[in-house]
Amino acid sequence: MSSSGDAAGSGVSAGASEHSVPVDGTKKRLLQHISHPIATMGQRLIALVIDLVIVLIVTVIIWAVFSLLTFRLYGAETLSLGLLALSILYFILFESLDGQTIGKKVIGIRVVSADTMKQPDLGMIIIRNILRIVDSLPLNLYIIGFIVGILNERHQRIGDYLARTIVVSVEERMG
Repeated sequence: MSSSGDAAGSGVSAGASEHSVPVDGTKKRLLQHISHPIATMGQRLIALVIDLVIVLIVTVIIWAVFSLLTFRLYGAETLSLGLLALSILYFILFESLDGQTIGKKVIGIRVVSADTMKQPDLGMIIIRNILRIVDSLPLNLYIIGFIVGILNERHQRIGDYLARTIVVSVEERMG
């Protein structure tokens, strides 16, 4: 039988059976197969800001060009809808290539399957990114995603949880 002192502040213990795991054993079982540290909410937030700035710039350029070509100034609703559509496409495209958007590459984090720790399949990427619509509420401020992420040890937002993905820190960084 394991004493409570063994669990305090310890990392994942290799070879511990489910029966010898102390009260906080659920957390240890959830994290024991993870080969890279879970990305912090701070890392994820900075990567998200970088990505959203890129998407915003591209959206505004497309909106301006389209307005000039059609001789019509489209409203904020059109810009908002374009931003939503382009952001979902941006995240799906980049994460389906190697699990990293430009922001994630800069920060050194990557999306992986929570089960295999490998590149998620396209279905998982689509699920996690379609659910950005919910995670980004209200007003595209990602408040729901942030609250859900800080409430679990894997820092999974709703999209990650339902797609069975996690975001981990990796060694490589841009710049």
